[in-house]
Amino acid sequence: MSKEETGWLIKRSINGRRAAWLCIATTGTDARITWTYDSNEALRFGRKQDAEQFVMLHADSCMLAFATEHGWSDAVKRATDREVAGL
Repeated sequence: MSKEETGWLIKRSINGRRAAWLCIATTGTDARITWTYDSNEALRFGRKQDAEQFVMLHADSCMLAFATEHGWSDAVKRATDREVAGL
């Protein structure tokens, strides 16, 4: 049985290309906002209003970004894990 998970991500188009999601990159004790093409690495919010408030609070890093609902499925993850393992 597969498990569905949903959350709110902050999304933008980089250079007019494919979508990217906001994530936090950490190095030691430093953290910074960056963007990823992998939704599994994205910063997740439980509520749309939290994601929207983050965008407002970090407007300089989130230009042209907006909150979008996103879903993940264990069934898809298991299939991807099998492909990576070569099964």
